[in-house]
Amino acid sequence: MKQYRQLQWTPEMVSRFWDWQSQFPEQYFTYQFARPIVAALSHLFRGKRYILDYGCGTGFLLPELCRLGAKVTGADFSPASVAAANGRHGGLPNFAGIFVLDDLLAKNLTFDAIISVEVVEHLYDEQLEQMFTALSRLLEPGGTLVLTSPNDENLKLNELYCPASDALYHRYQHVRSWTAASLSQAAAAHGFQPVGSFTTDFSLSWRQPYRLARRLVGRLIGRGKDPHLVCVFTRPGQD
Repeated sequence: MKQYRQLQWTPEMVSRFWDWQSQFPEQYFTYQFARPIVAALSHLFRGKRYILDYGCGTGFLLPELCRLGAKVTGADFSPASVAAANGRHGGLPNFAGIFVLDDLLAKNLTFDAIISVEVVEHLYDEQLEQMFTALSRLLEPGGTLVLTSPNDENLKLNELYCPASDALYHRYQHVRSWTAASLSQAAAAHGFQPVGSFTTDFSLSWRQPYRLARRLVGRLIGRGKDPHLVCVFTRPGQD
């Protein structure tokens, strides 16, 4: 049987992919589950004044974050997604705008909480390094960083074949799988202190009957793990 190579995503390809994908917001994870995501994580943001949604896409998490009472800013890599999100949320209370990441970094702003939902699984080593470097600049000392990812994802289950390149690629552009141990180790290597982690199913309060049925079937075939991973970090204060 032929062995197919994995498609190697370039920054230009990633940008084109997500600019195109932004036309179909209903397919975004945060479009489907924004409310249960924030409900499950809201305790991590108590007392926070300024929250950044890093890699916010078209911004569907922002209205739920704004309801927590903090000033909320978004950052993304896709200019098309940024434009769409700013147009959608311009009059939202507590909304401080969405920026292309480089533009946000140029403002020298800092935040006492940052959330990044389903971003780290899209990044090769070089982009992951760039992300943690940016997060180090954006997060205040003592601030809270919340990273979510698919939990120990089997990437092959979502592979597609591209006949133009004769290569395989993940339908949602995932390039790596994370566990609590591997994500905590990666963040710690960049100076972030692990606070804790847990797994969950963000569809719990949204599609309860579906979730229970799926988990029952999952246990019967030995795949009953929670689908979503949450890791919490802090940036140690300066002496």
